[in-house]
Amino acid sequence: MPWTRLADPKTGRVRLGFGRAMTVDAAQGVTSDEHINAMPRGSSAMTGFTSYVAESRHVHRCWTAVSEGSLREAETFSRALGDIRPVTVNDLYDRLASDMGRHPYKSLAVDLAKARLAHEEANTRWIRQNHVNERTRQKGQSPGGQVRRQVEEGPIRDVPRAQWDDVSRKLRKAGYAAQDALNAARRVEDLQERRRAQ
Repeated sequence: MPWTRLADPKTGRVRLGFGRAMTVDAAQGVTSDEHINAMPRGSSAMTGFTSYVAESRHVHRCWTAVSEGSLREAETFSRALGDIRPVTVNDLYDRLASDMGRHPYKSLAVDLAKARLAHEEANTRWIRQNHVNERTRQKGQSPGGQVRRQVEEGPIRDVPRAQWDDVSRKLRKAGYAAQDALNAARRVEDLQERRRAQ
């Protein structure tokens, strides 16, 4: 908003009244007739939670004032390097709405309990696996041998059945051709021996 809109058209004096400035967290629970939500550094620090608090302090009217320069800078730096598209007013409004509508996950006390349970379950699995490995060694086997064998045989199992059928046909054809060649060689050898015997 330009300063000229706040100035008296006759005297030129800025028409401002008494007011209080406070952070969004400090304003929580405060109610005023008219409220201004000022974001001089843009909306990058805003989320859906803080926006709700900042935009619901009024009874009659709320004014939202955002630094265009900060919004434009945030939008420019969020784009890919070399993107020369101009930043439009709609882009700035989209950026503002995106920032003020974010609802990031807030850590709760129950998350600590979940992390502890996950840690205990991991320890339990580790101890159980060590027992299995020890019993396998006592039997003279190698722990993880079956898994390693499955991993090694994985590429073979991944071959489609149609491809195996094609390989089987090719091998049978090669086997028949080799058998025919062997029979022909034996017939030639028998013929030569008969000629020598005559």
